[in-house]
Amino acid sequence: MNIVNLKKKYQIIPFILLSIAITFSPELNVTQIENGRMIVIRAEDILLILFGLIWFFNFLIIKKFIIKKSPLFKPILIWLSFCTLSLIINWLTYNITLPRGFFYFLKEIEFFFLYFFIFNKIKNKYFLEKILNTWLGVGLCAIILIIYQFAKGIHYGAYGPGLFKEMGPLPSGGFFLILLICFLNLFIYHYSRLKISKFKKNVIFIIIMLFSMGVISSGSKASIIGMIAGILLSLFIYLLKSNRKTAVILMGVTIVTIGITLFSLISKEVHYLRGLTDIHRMERSINNRESIWKDQINDFSKKPEYFLIGMGKSIRLERHDESHSQYVRTLIETGLIGFSIFFFLICCILKITKREIIKRQNSLTIGLSAGIFCSTIALLIVGVTAEVFLVVRIMMIYWFFVALTMFAIYNQKNNNKYENLSK
Repeated sequence: MNIVNLKKKYQIIPFILLSIAITFSPELNVTQIENGRMIVIRAEDILLILFGLIWFFNFLIIKKFIIKKSPLFKPILIWLSFCTLSLIINWLTYNITLPRGFFYFLKEIEFFFLYFFIFNKIKNKYFLEKILNTWLGVGLCAIILIIYQFAKGIHYGAYGPGLFKEMGPLPSGGFFLILLICFLNLFIYHYSRLKISKFKKNVIFIIIMLFSMGVISSGSKASIIGMIAGILLSLFIYLLKSNRKTAVILMGVTIVTIGITLFSLISKEVHYLRGLTDIHRMERSINNRESIWKDQINDFSKKPEYFLIGMGKSIRLERHDESHSQYVRTLIETGLIGFSIFFFLICCILKITKREIIKRQNSLTIGLSAGIFCSTIALLIVGVTAEVFLVVRIMMIYWFFVALTMFAIYNQKNNNKYENLSK
């Protein structure tokens, strides 16, 4: 029994290391490519390469390589295949250079490799619960870092305290957004129903609510709006599913009270948050982005030969380096076909998780599904003004939790191979 327990603990180490690396790893500049762009690596990049090599050599040694059929295998394969085709065509027509296009696309490939690695390496209920506990612990440590930055007056960027060495507001805000929405739904459907003391439940709830501090302190307006939308959607779905109006109202009042309190305390230290209450300042910000979108679309419309397949990954139009919108960028880079495939992939995630929320009776599977459903909607809202599905810090944790969710769904359909997750 001791040997079995030791083996279990050993097998969980890669997941712990990945969660820590995704949360705390800073970027390390490796080399420079064209137009001053830097190739950067992070700790999770090195870990994924290492784990991938170990996975491959195990196959060579034991001659046994079992790949579980992921619910998202086909839409991901279609997306990657089309992006590869678009990249090659645009490289051959000299629209983009191979190094720039390759390294931009490699980032997305890494997201999906993480997804398939997590999905295939999780063994059972023990793994799933330990991974979730790890993320709770890692998330709490990240919040403690935020509090430490407030106490010392440390700001890595121009906005507010965020994750370690994170300069921009969106990566930090989006990271905590995913943690908050996923664990809020896990608490609603799973943790609140466990046979544990009320004290432990309250501690878990407080930790989850503290994740909102990470969203607010980042100074990312898009993440804050996404957080509000994700919380409201989570409570609305719970109301429809359980019809417990009193519980929803009580939880909603609690969350609003905590949110207002944290916002009041944090806004005194993060001056950038004051722009959220300045209507004219918000209008100027939106108008600036609208101007960029119009310029990008106008430039794109002058090249009708790229309407279907796009202008290639990493394309940089003359007047603006960034699109400041996930949808504008996806359209320009991959065209109408790629734009449709992107939404097909997102719709598959929403469709699968929605079905599980409605049909499943298992508390953990419902909690994970509801978390990803609401997180995805929140990211789609954030994506209006930010290229959120390309941000490494956000996508790493997002696809990590998508993998956890799809694993739970996959194994619920194979009850003979997987014990009841709610036990």
